[in-house]
Amino acid sequence: MNYIEARQYIDEAMTLGSVLGLSNIRELLNRIDNPQDKIRIIHVAGTNGKGSTIAYLNSIFMEAGYKVGRYISPAVFSYRERMQINRVNISEEEFADILSDMSMHISKMLADGHSHPTAFEIETAIAYEYFYRNNCDVAIIETGLGGLEDATNVIKSPLACVITDISLDHTGVLGDTLEEIAMQKAGIIMEKSRVVLSNQREAVVSVVEDITHKMDGELYITGKATDIVCEKGMTSFTYDEERYDTHMLGTYQIRNAINAIETARILGVNEFDISGKDIYMGIKNAVWAGRFEKICDKPEVYIDGAHNPEAADRFVETLDKYFSGVKKIFIMGVLADKDYEEVVSKTVPYAEHIITITPDNIRALDGAELANVTSQYNANVEYQKDMKKAVKLAVKKAKKVKGMVIAFGSLSYLDEIKNIVKG
Repeated sequence: MNYIEARQYIDEAMTLGSVLGLSNIRELLNRIDNPQDKIRIIHVAGTNGKGSTIAYLNSIFMEAGYKVGRYISPAVFSYRERMQINRVNISEEEFADILSDMSMHISKMLADGHSHPTAFEIETAIAYEYFYRNNCDVAIIETGLGGLEDATNVIKSPLACVITDISLDHTGVLGDTLEEIAMQKAGIIMEKSRVVLSNQREAVVSVVEDITHKMDGELYITGKATDIVCEKGMTSFTYDEERYDTHMLGTYQIRNAINAIETARILGVNEFDISGKDIYMGIKNAVWAGRFEKICDKPEVYIDGAHNPEAADRFVETLDKYFSGVKKIFIMGVLADKDYEEVVSKTVPYAEHIITITPDNIRALDGAELANVTSQYNANVEYQKDMKKAVKLAVKKAKKVKGMVIAFGSLSYLDEIKNIVKG
């Protein structure tokens, strides 16, 4: 099986949809000798901030000299980005090799009367096998949906269970209240687990406290940052009498950084050799692709995946905190099935000029239609059919007004923007 064939195999499994439950993934992992039991794992669940928390943890462990596996979903730019070791994507060859071996076990599962694993179950099994084969010192695993019945939740003794901010999320599947959703997310807590919980609403804290107690675990609730200073391209804050800097913009990122700081401190006591300097440099050097990511200096060009109203709120907060007084040129492309009009209404009043495009995605909203909607909130808008021309025009306008360029909306076109700017 080559990489193209491997991706076709995954695409066919995609037609099975998403199925909550652990029986199938456990059966598959058992047949490949349970690689998840042979590696040290940090398991991360939550509604918001999982990816950023993982990015900070990944960076801290790398600063300390460890080989770090990272499994996330969905990917931002490349499919293979889901599985990384020290920020390098799994190779096409290794992905195909692991799946080729695994497909034989799946065929035997079917012959024995089991259901075909879903795409996410297969991808999760590949990730565990990949990290085991490559002797990772630690693997940081993000849940896909919820926690309790998520395919990643097959870890018997995680090093730590990290639970980020929880809000109403996938209510049709996880529950209609914060308490119900918190119970699902806290399903990753195993017996005698060390649990790091982002300080949040009492309804969530109470549920996680109760489950941790029942599992005879240890709960660490994060504190709050003080002395927050937001400067262009940097956030500085004090946490537990230590000063930290981060290039991941947005004051909300401080909460995610603190999740990672607490986890690293706990694990640095016995399991790992992690110094205060490692933690400081890990926070400072962390990168989360596509989240207000700087891709050019002159003029400054950023990309961001602000594609829904909540993300738009964080987007404009970041503009206010870090770029007040700077003239902004927007490149904007969205998907038709998102609440794009609310995103537009919240964001485009901040722009000097807006250039709309059509992302290369079957769900994309036509850029010309987006320009029509945008014109209701900012008259300085135009549609560009060609992405390269859109980038060149935005850069030209930014230079003219000594401003910056921000491309945002759907994640599906940001990689193309990044490649054009690099070129």
